[in-house]
Amino acid sequence: MRTSAKGRRRIVAIAAGCALAFLIGCEDESVAPEGSKGDLAPVEQPNASPPAEPPVARSSEGTGGVLTVRFEPGERVELRPGTPIYKEPSTGGAPPPFAAYYAQPSHKYSFLSAEDEMMTLASGEDGEVTVPAWYGTDAARGVREAAPIRIDAKPEARLSLFPGSETRMEALDAGGTLYSVLQWEDWFGVPIPPEPWYAEDTVRAPAMLWLHASDVASSGPLTGGLWDEAAGVPSSVVRSFAESALHEEADRTSVERLLGPADVRETSRSLNETGAPLSVAERWRYERENAHFVLDFEEDGTIATWRWTVPLTRAEQLEVSGYTYPTIRNYSFRELPLAPTIEVEKTWRNQGALAYAFLHAATDDALLVRGDDGGFSGMHYDSNLYAIDRRSGDTLWRIDAGYSGFIAMLDEDREHVAVFTPYDPAAKAYRQLVRRVRLTDGETMWSVEHPTEDRFMSMSGAKGVVALYTEPFEEKAGQLTTLDAHTGKPLWEKSYREPYRLLNETGREPYLLVLQGSKLSALDPVTGRVRWTANAKETLSEKEPDWVPDVAPRRHDPFRDDDEGFLWTTLGKELARVDTATGRVEARYPLRKNELVSLLDERQWLVQRSLDAPEWYNGTRFETSLYDAAAAEPVWTIPGRASGAMAQGDRIYLAIDGVPSAVSRADGEILWQTPTTGVGDPDRGFAAIALLGDPLLFAIGEDVVQVDEDDGAVVGRWKDALIGFPDTLVRWAWGGLLNRDGDTVYLGSANGAFSSVPVFGSR
Repeated sequence: MRTSAKGRRRIVAIAAGCALAFLIGCEDESVAPEGSKGDLAPVEQPNASPPAEPPVARSSEGTGGVLTVRFEPGERVELRPGTPIYKEPSTGGAPPPFAAYYAQPSHKYSFLSAEDEMMTLASGEDGEVTVPAWYGTDAARGVREAAPIRIDAKPEARLSLFPGSETRMEALDAGGTLYSVLQWEDWFGVPIPPEPWYAEDTVRAPAMLWLHASDVASSGPLTGGLWDEAAGVPSSVVRSFAESALHEEADRTSVERLLGPADVRETSRSLNETGAPLSVAERWRYERENAHFVLDFEEDGTIATWRWTVPLTRAEQLEVSGYTYPTIRNYSFRELPLAPTIEVEKTWRNQGALAYAFLHAATDDALLVRGDDGGFSGMHYDSNLYAIDRRSGDTLWRIDAGYSGFIAMLDEDREHVAVFTPYDPAAKAYRQLVRRVRLTDGETMWSVEHPTEDRFMSMSGAKGVVALYTEPFEEKAGQLTTLDAHTGKPLWEKSYREPYRLLNETGREPYLLVLQGSKLSALDPVTGRVRWTANAKETLSEKEPDWVPDVAPRRHDPFRDDDEGFLWTTLGKELARVDTATGRVEARYPLRKNELVSLLDERQWLVQRSLDAPEWYNGTRFETSLYDAAAAEPVWTIPGRASGAMAQGDRIYLAIDGVPSAVSRADGEILWQTPTTGVGDPDRGFAAIALLGDPLLFAIGEDVVQVDEDDGAVVGRWKDALIGFPDTLVRWAWGGLLNRDGDTVYLGSANGAFSSVPVFGSR
């Protein structure tokens, strides 16, 4: 195979066989000698001068040889971290305009073939990829990382695919000033930001090109790092260096050398997979008005993952995948302003053993916290219940419940808690155990274990009793058993042949509330006698047995210390408010398939209504009404999806189509909305959730964002407040992440922390 008329080097694969040797015009003994695999060697060709340089020339001129890749098909190829990985080869003599991503130390590659200056590799993570062949040579191992510099290229300068490559482009076509942190002999590695930097659902990585020292007009160091505002480095360039230089073996020192000191340092998210001990380390945040860059580090100081958050400015950005396998990079586009971090004083901070920590219940002296690993289905391994001293923040005791979770109900004396755990993780066995635990020290006052048999129990309760129950299954009836809450002694049992469930929320209601079909019954907790029944006016028909009305769970209130005297529940096709003392149905609302109902308080709820689909979840156009149960009519209706609401005086704080907003409770007038980029996200209906009214705090992404209650402007994100809403724990997260009692806010998290935050001067 001859070189082209332009003298471009051709790269061919040499296999251990005469057939392939014949095809490339050499003898069998020209196969690479032992110990030289993985190198590129110039092979002399007819009518070509022997190369005057080692395997890769300093200049692309006059090499005139054929570079031979000495890999056999299937042989492993070692690539240095940060090697550009392409999905398409270069064409037309020009370098590829962008890379797919950059190699990570954990990636595995094996050789398939080579052509021109590119080789095709099989990736264990991503199928077939192409890589400039030079990166497979011993020479490429000489690439070194240096402090960032700014480079002005000469007008005639050209950028090469790799040092000495014939695949080149004019440096001026890269536009403006160049930057580099990679050097190989007298060549500088220069990442070129792609334009556009995303396409369809994929983020594009920069192409890595090389500039020879002879083409440099001037250069200078960036002493403060790329992020330093004084350096004037565009965010697009910083993003390119993050792609090319910040791989999973880069450490804090590498990051600081590249970017400069972080703007904020705080605790990372949980780094472990579910089923492993909790691992949290450090998070660094770099913040600009138009970009936030966040890195989580492993405990050994290397990068676990990094994420860019940038403004959402174009509709097509909604299609871009936030996470790009097989890299450690993440991207998110935000319509709301990027919130700067603000310091938050903490009275104390308790570190739990699992990733998620939500307040479950509270007394004057202790806080009951629900811990969970956040997994679901077969990926859920751990949960626990623990008590924290309200004044010191010290952990008083903990019950580990494993993957089956627990049910906990505070006694009416508020000094004990009934806890049901179906699984014992220490024994690695199912043990359906109910116990009464003293809050102050975790001492078990009594416990009762029930045989597992072939059915699992659940727990509920009412004033003075603990109720254990099983569902009917096949020929076996469901069994409801009550125990005296103070002694654990059995009181009475009742069988159910038809499906049923208990609706008690606090365990302090006057009766056990049993829903069976479209009938609600109240049972005396001591005797089991039926005290009253309530029935639906409209029941589910046989034609729609699988329809489950869309009623969002009521927000859990950990500071609720007594029975409210009423219950919201679905009865057939109705949402009903029932007086728990008498059974009188005080309000009814007919549920519809195109609506989602969210309870706001004791008498009002929000009704999202799809305007263009018969089912709410299929809608694209919505309106929302505030419905008053006492008046049995809507108070007002506004366009859009209103969700995540919290009432505060004469206002309701909520998100309208995902945008934090304040509306008048009286007439629905929109008092303010947080400014946005103006690009609508059709799926943003739950992008923000009002967590607290004073101070006004919203959950936005994984941040707790404080918003000015007068005009909706973003004040900032709370430092060291990382949150999350696992699919199986939404109710507990919504009610347990942020709660205020007096002048203290109690803050849960997604990294195991639970904190006490003092609030001063709030209105």
